[in-house]
Amino acid sequence: MAAVPTRLVPIVALVAMLAACSSPGGEDTGSGPALPIGASFPAVLTDDIVGDVATVRLPGRVYEVEVTRRKGQTDAVSADDAGYRPEAADGAALVAVAWRPQPAEGDAIALGAHGPEVSPTIAVRVGGETFPVGAMDEEGVHARWVAVPEAGTVGVAVGFDGVTRSVEDMTDGRPTFTGGSALLDGPPPGLHDPECPLPDEPEEPAQYVLGGCTLQVSDPFPYHRDLGWAEDGQGWVVVHLRVDPVVVGWDEPGPGGAVVDYEVEPQEVTVTLDGAGPTDLVAWEPDRPAGLQDDGTWEGDAVFSVAEDVTAYEVRFTRPSIARPEDPDEAAAEGTPAEIDGTYAATIPVTVG
Repeated sequence: MAAVPTRLVPIVALVAMLAACSSPGGEDTGSGPALPIGASFPAVLTDDIVGDVATVRLPGRVYEVEVTRRKGQTDAVSADDAGYRPEAADGAALVAVAWRPQPAEGDAIALGAHGPEVSPTIAVRVGGETFPVGAMDEEGVHARWVAVPEAGTVGVAVGFDGVTRSVEDMTDGRPTFTGGSALLDGPPPGLHDPECPLPDEPEEPAQYVLGGCTLQVSDPFPYHRDLGWAEDGQGWVVVHLRVDPVVVGWDEPGPGGAVVDYEVEPQEVTVTLDGAGPTDLVAWEPDRPAGLQDDGTWEGDAVFSVAEDVTAYEVRFTRPSIARPEDPDEAAAEGTPAEIDGTYAATIPVTVG
């Protein structure tokens, strides 16, 4: 995306202008300094902050953004209680921008969109120029006045971790944001909890294999806490998987049947989606590694890059097992195998939505 020109008034200079014309007690004393294009200051959320509304969706959060029509002078004192109603300089007008957090939809964000704190920013766009407003998560600030050119269509731009979502005309009635993944404005992504099958029954009647797993699979979503934005036209799918240690043994039925304990060597798990391996394997928790754990459990978030418009996919995991008798002499005396090899595997179809 090409850089857009910006015009800023240094905040120190702006504060000095406001302070120079303030009066004790915060009473309205008339007019203050005329604010040039680009000047911005906090606004009080009062009844005069009423305008055109758009809903902007970001990873893990949703905002309702409202922009007033142009005014020559604000209808209320500024948030810093300067004691007057700020007014715009010649060639400029004032608009107020307010943003209100809304409940975020979609369970898939629980797997990947709530990671390192990213501060979204908001700006006003007029005639191709961008006038920064500030951070949308600044404590205690939910609206600001901005001095903009008198002429030109008014829109907004919201930035999040290097991606800008823009609407060029807030008066469209139902303006649509452009920029960023189409997944941001589609149906909210969900989580699937497919049943995790048990290992297959061994062919040898005396042999047994025990194991289990826990599995969640996400719909595609655009942003992952560790991997950032998916590539254009792509989305992230997370396979949240834990595979328990495999237990192998020999328990021959009938009176006097051999019972021999076997020790299983911990093995890695292979996870694929439509036959392809993951882009990355991410730990469940910061203090635990991704993959094989000390107790033989395997766990991790296998993150896959898929087409953002995919409608179904197939997840498969495979865990081989190699088991040898805890007491080789006992196994030899009982006539049981010196080694039992096997595979714990499952294929799980998933439909998006």
